[in-house]
Amino acid sequence: MKSFTRRLGLVMLLVAILALAGAGAALAQDATPPPAVETGTLNLTCGIANVLETDVVACSVSIDAAPQPDIPAGAMVSFPLPMGSHTVVVTPVGAQAIYWEPTSIQTVVSLTSATYPRAYTALFLKQGHLVVNLKQEGVTADFYVDTVLVSPQVASVDLWLSPNKSHTIGIKNVVDPAANGIYGWNDSTQYAYTTAGSDKTLTVNLIKKPIKGFLKIKCVLPSVQPTDLVVCRPTIDTIVQADILPGAEFVYPLDKGSHAVQVDLVGDSAHLWAPQTRAQKSTIYAGYTTTYSPIFTKSGHLVVTLDQPGVVADFYLDGVLVATQVAGFDAWVTPFVNHKVEVKAVFDPLAGALYHFNDATSYASVSPGAEKPVVVKLVKVVTAATVGVLCLLQNAPPPDYLPAFCDVYIDGEYRGQVASSSATVFLVSAGHHQVAIDLGPQDVWSADPTVHEIDLAIDENIVLTAIYFLNWQ
Repeated sequence: MKSFTRRLGLVMLLVAILALAGAGAALAQDATPPPAVETGTLNLTCGIANVLETDVVACSVSIDAAPQPDIPAGAMVSFPLPMGSHTVVVTPVGAQAIYWEPTSIQTVVSLTSATYPRAYTALFLKQGHLVVNLKQEGVTADFYVDTVLVSPQVASVDLWLSPNKSHTIGIKNVVDPAANGIYGWNDSTQYAYTTAGSDKTLTVNLIKKPIKGFLKIKCVLPSVQPTDLVVCRPTIDTIVQADILPGAEFVYPLDKGSHAVQVDLVGDSAHLWAPQTRAQKSTIYAGYTTTYSPIFTKSGHLVVTLDQPGVVADFYLDGVLVATQVAGFDAWVTPFVNHKVEVKAVFDPLAGALYHFNDATSYASVSPGAEKPVVVKLVKVVTAATVGVLCLLQNAPPPDYLPAFCDVYIDGEYRGQVASSSATVFLVSAGHHQVAIDLGPQDVWSADPTVHEIDLAIDENIVLTAIYFLNWQ
């Protein structure tokens, strides 16, 4: 029993010694300083290129999600970091930061040497500056860049585009307020290469796209005079247009294709031209002008008179009665045509039964717009006889001292006087006549008249002689 008790005491003593030994070892271990952490250096450069003095831009930096102070453009800052890999994010910031690409750079850098710094440049390229203008004034369009609409219905765009690459500039839906449906503009595709930080201007010359064509109508009236009241009145596809003055023209925008065109002459003088209506089909081509100059020919002016004064008749023109019992007429007739003028029923108030005029025919042609006088010659046909009276006055005084002559009366009608020693022919109808020849003047001379009873056939001639002896001394 003592022996067991002694052994147990030794064991407990041993345990206590071991416990004390372990505690001492632990105290010795806690008193040892931690080993030093090894670090490296990151030299980070803010590589914002093509910076102008007026640009406000810098690099915002975060390392392992920890924000760092901004780095000015082009500057380098050294960051001491533990060895190993680190996530670095660099973002351009500032008023003009939007002009650089990319918008942010995230990279992982590894520090492996405490002696040699790790250099890294975050490179940002400035966009290219492109201004696109339309050459045509007053025109707007939708502008596309690389198929993306950037500005609707403007005349120009001011763009900053990704650098060092070619861009597709699309111009669509061009609107021109002056076109009025007559024409349009084709869409246009242009290509522009933008260099980093460069300025470029692109002027686009649009190509016109004709939609309608034109019809030019000329009012051509040959030989028109200022006093003529006449105009051309066009009708296009049954729609009456405004009148066109002689010598003028007007242009009408029309859809392409065939159109019915008619030009009528209207006005008080329109009847002087022929025909008074012209019509045709006119084909219109987009962007081109078709001219229509209808031909109207002015009539010629015939002025017809008789060669005998005081005579009237019925006038026929080309077989149609145009005037009755007049001395002449005028008419506008078709030019370059031989017109027939007939004169019938000629009346001369002085003819009585002594003579008449035969019907007459004449032909005349006249140029367009010209005046042609036509004098119709009448042929007189005598239907009577003639009486010649010879007056012989013997011992006649000088005429300036005392006049003397023979007075002639036919059928009781005074027909005139015959001078001494001369003869006068008087026209009478065929048949029986009484011819009295008296010495005149009766208030100076007194003598019995010589009276002759005669019978005459048509166109028969007779001469009667009266002889008087004058006693005046």
